Amino acid sequence: MNKRPRPSLLGTTDGEAPAEDTGVPQRGEEVAVRPTPPGAQKPERRIELVGIKMKPSVRDRLKALTAKHGVTNADVVEEGIRLYEERYGG
Repeated sequence: MNKRPRPSLLGTTDGEAPAEDTGVPQRGEEVAVRPTPPGAQKPERRIELVGIKMKPSVRDRLKALTAKHGVTNADVVEEGIRLYEERYGG
C-alpha cells in the first residue's frame, strides 16, 4: 500500500467566484435552438431494414432488374410502390 500523504483538495475551488462560461449547457439551463431554413431540410435517409418474402423466381427477376439498370433492390421496390399508387390510387 502507498503510505505517501495525499494532497488536500480543500481550497482549490472558490465557491464565491462566478462560474466561467464553457459553452456547454448546464443542468436546467435553456438551450437556444436554431430554426431550420425552409430549403435546408435533410433528405430522408435509408436506415430501416425490411425483409420481403418472395418466390425464388421473383427474386431472380429482381436481381436481373437491378443488375440491368444499375440500381439497388430498394430503388426497384420504391419505384414499384410509386407506380402502384399512381395506377390504383394511394
